Amino acid sequence: SDLRKLIITSPFVFGLGLEACIGPKLEYIRSLGVPASSIPLILARQGSILGLALEQIKSRVKFFSELGMKTEQISKLIQSHPQVLACSVENNMRPKLSFYIEDAKVVSKDKIDSFILTYPALFNYSLEQRLWPRLLFLRKLRMESRVSMNSLCYKTDAQFASSVANRELSEFVKFRQEVRAEMKKAKPVKEKKKAKPAIEKKKAFRKKAAVVQ
Repeated sequence: SDLRKLIITSPFVFGLGLEACIGPKLEYIRSLGVPASSIPLILARQGSILGLALEQIKSRVKFFSELGMKTEQISKLIQSHPQVLACSVENNMRPKLSFYIEDAKVVSKDKIDSFILTYPALFNYSLEQRLWPRLLFLRKLRMESRVSMNSLCYKTDAQFASSVANRELSEFVKFRQEVRAEMKKAKPVKEKKKAKPAIEKKKAFRKKAAVVQ
């Protein structure tokens, strides 16, 4: 069944060389302590890993290592949530961790390793569409005490509006549209797009946060 999922979700793998492309990547993942028995499930859940360059995979593992995660922790993370290997360090993981640590303050730097293992899906949520709008909405309502991973990430918009913010969903949706409009204004101009768009967006959200406070 795992092979079937891989074929359905990532048919491109048939065009990859076994020895030159697939082999080295699987060997590297195995070197992290991932059991051979876990490889089929990992690929079934995130077959796009095989389409990445080996150096991309290594750079993401290095990023987790630099955060203080041990090899066995990284192995556990890959097995439980292989999607992390498909996440860009600069455009996804680094800015989102910065948000969780510096802006939402739901974790401190010294506990980031256990935080990632506890919430392995933390990189799945959009800064623009979910995380920043919810944080800013709670700040606007002076409800910072209700900021948590549960309220920021896991509740639906309807649940967030009613049970966390005690507001109508329409009010939150309107606020989110305003926040996203601010973000669009802050997008870097063409010649700067290759610079670091995530940094520009972050500045825009923090500027909006200052206004809300």
